[in-house]
Amino acid sequence: MIMKKMLITENQLNMIKSSLNENINNERYERVVDVNVGIGGSPRYENMTLEDITTDYNQMRLTYLIEQEHRSWGIKYISLTDIQGPDEIEVELHLYPDGSDDPTIKEVKIPLDWSKLEKNTNRGDGFVSIGDRLDIRFYLVDGRFEMEMEIDVYTL
Repeated sequence: MIMKKMLITENQLNMIKSSLNENINNERYERVVDVNVGIGGSPRYENMTLEDITTDYNQMRLTYLIEQEHRSWGIKYISLTDIQGPDEIEVELHLYPDGSDDPTIKEVKIPLDWSKLEKNTNRGDGFVSIGDRLDIRFYLVDGRFEMEMEIDVYTL
């Protein structure tokens, strides 16, 4: 076996890494979007009033598939499907004990269920992608977190 060394530029290395990353990700597209979190209502958590929910994750990397339906005469339809992101998000709960004006901050990790993502579809804008912002609203139901997630989707 003969081994040889090659010199490549930083740009060439970045192109190779990018190409490898795309192939590993099964031809998935990706985009970094802004994240907006909020809480629905004024629920109670661990016998305290939950006034606010925040996260240090101002942005999140999402991946998705773009599928095409072909016919002999050309492309019939292009759709954007299977939007995925991280399995969980770390948030800070701003909790107020009864009769207190001083909040207690508690960090928790909440699982994200991407099958519940609501897509606001916009057609005819000339491109296929996801929007710039992911909105996540958390609710407490029987002591556990439920969520609504929403993002704009652009298709042809």
